Amino acid sequence: MILWNENSPNVTDRFCKYFLVTICWLLSGCQIAQQKTPLPEGQLYRGLLVPEQGYYRFTPCYSQTSYIVDDRSGQLDRINGTRIARQPTLYAELSAIIPPEGDKLVLERLELAGGPAALCNQHLEQLRYRAAAGDGRWLIDIDRQRLRLHLTRQGRVLQFPAEARAMGQAELRWQGEIVAGQTYRLALRLIDGGCFDPSGAYFRYRAELQLNGERSSGCARAGRLLSRSLVGRYRLVLDDRPVEAFLHANGELSLVSAATEGYWGRWQTLGENKLLLTLQQSNGQRLLIFSADRNRRWQLRGESRGELSWLGPLSSEYYPPP
Repeated sequence: MILWNENSPNVTDRFCKYFLVTICWLLSGCQIAQQKTPLPEGQLYRGLLVPEQGYYRFTPCYSQTSYIVDDRSGQLDRINGTRIARQPTLYAELSAIIPPEGDKLVLERLELAGGPAALCNQHLEQLRYRAAAGDGRWLIDIDRQRLRLHLTRQGRVLQFPAEARAMGQAELRWQGEIVAGQTYRLALRLIDGGCFDPSGAYFRYRAELQLNGERSSGCARAGRLLSRSLVGRYRLVLDDRPVEAFLHANGELSLVSAATEGYWGRWQTLGENKLLLTLQQSNGQRLLIFSADRNRRWQLRGESRGELSWLGPLSSEYYPPP
């Protein structure tokens, strides 16, 4: 199974090159925040799970801080006793809450468990979902506009419309028909119920594909990993002046400092390694583009100096969202 590979096109350079002439498009279209189909809710944390004596410890990607996992929901029972649970460390994606000033991570949902630490550098930012067959015969990438079916053994890629139907809270369905040399009829189901691939890795979603009447199955994962994991509280330094920045899950940005009242803006990702902050000021908007270095520190591009560094998760005790 090749759910790990990064097949999304890198469009960052084109964004930067044509930034001035496409600013309206950027402000309205880069962030994939509004979907017709649901994505997993809650704060996403990515990092390494380490089995200890009777519990797990979690260290977020690019962080030196570790947390004891409070698994009151029993999510880790899905992997306890499996072969990946016997590994000294394993990559994981978790929907969770980290209480302020706490040393515990309260686990709400296990999204993925298994694989190397290098997966911290893969974001699938242009995708809503990725699914792959257990035997490797197909790979499916779903973005806002299309469903791309990669038939790996034939070396073919088929594109279908990406409209989905939600069947309750636990299932999504896609159906389509195209003509590409012959007629292809596709029906895909993503079921929220857990799935293990041949390597032993755990995924939240099970994928069931029917192509021209032939049925096969595999596992699936949600995309937009960068956007979903950026929500939090940051220290923003602009021209040597620090403020606190709060990136909210709805794309809103709030800023506050000791010397000024809070003011608002928006944030969105540009490709895999860039972040755009749009600040609302009395004399108009100010656009800031940050690039991530190898340690995921965000550095401001352009003539001004600035950086964005993680302080911690959002909390109702901090400056409230708009």
